[in-house]
Amino acid sequence: MKKIKMAYKFQVNIKKKKAVGKGKYLEPHMSVIVEQSGVSKPERPKTQKAFEELIGHKFSFSLNMNDVEWKEI
Repeated sequence: MKKIKMAYKFQVNIKKKKAVGKGKYLEPHMSVIVEQSGVSKPERPKTQKAFEELIGHKFSFSLNMNDVEWKEI
């Protein structure tokens, strides 16, 4: 019997420096942990919210998932 994984955890990293407004930047050394249920890759809304909380600034744009890389942990 195959076991179905209910929750996935991903470490999401920024690929290159990106300005997000008001003198705030996402830097390549920054990473967040995103937990998802039933999907095999991190979703943009949860990923963006995690980075906004990390730097303490709400983005004025939608995070492009091409600007990040992730691995399952």
